[in-house]
Amino acid sequence: MKQFFIKPRVVTGGAVGLASLILYWFTMAPGVLSHDSGEWQAAGATWGISHAPGSPAYIIFANIFSLLPLGNAAQRVTFLSVIMGAIGVVAVYGLVLLLFDRMLPALVAAATLELAGVWWGNAVVATPYNAVPVAIVLLFILLLLW
Repeated sequence: MKQFFIKPRVVTGGAVGLASLILYWFTMAPGVLSHDSGEWQAAGATWGISHAPGSPAYIIFANIFSLLPLGNAAQRVTFLSVIMGAIGVVAVYGLVLLLFDRMLPALVAAATLELAGVWWGNAVVATPYNAVPVAIVLLFILLLLW
């Protein structure tokens, strides 16, 4: 019978992702915000149209998240940004690990992104601004694996 072991790199990546998810969750905006974030929250919860360029993929995912049974509708849409922020941190960890095959630089890169002011700020309010870099990093990982 074959033994199943989880590699330390996978456990570390999961720990980094969980840490960023918890950090962003506890610092997440508590309700409806003014300006763009409020617009994204309303558009995501109601299949609305936000200002140009509209970010239709974000609206689709935000509407799916608005169906989750937690908090109010604004918190549920904001939770999408929390998830995207945490996925981005794990994706950067994976990318650096793939490029350099060393855990320390990958951990430093992930922690630096996790605590970066702009990234953290966009991960705790309803905005699609973290989704595009996450998609780019994930596509770059797929390209390297290919």
